[in-house]
Amino acid sequence: MESLLLSLHVLAGIVFVGGSAVATSLFPRYAPVTTSVAVGPAAAGVPADPQPESSGDRNRAVAVALHRITRGYGAFGIVVPVVGIALALV
Repeated sequence: MESLLLSLHVLAGIVFVGGSAVATSLFPRYAPVTTSVAVGPAAAGVPADPQPESSGDRNRAVAVALHRITRGYGAFGIVVPVVGIALALV
């Protein structure tokens, strides 16, 4: 029983926590950045550009997918401490 719980604990840690960490670390690269902050000429009355910054890597669809992956793996990641506590009790 201990071997099964330990294997499940390690496997869940690698798959769920690792997958969530990778998706989280990639998110800033693809998250769209807006330039609508009133700084410099925009503060003096010139309207700011409401369009997102057009960078080659920034893609809203990819950012949404990474957010969905992180949220899913984060929810399933609760298995790791639950199995760890069960393993400690055994």
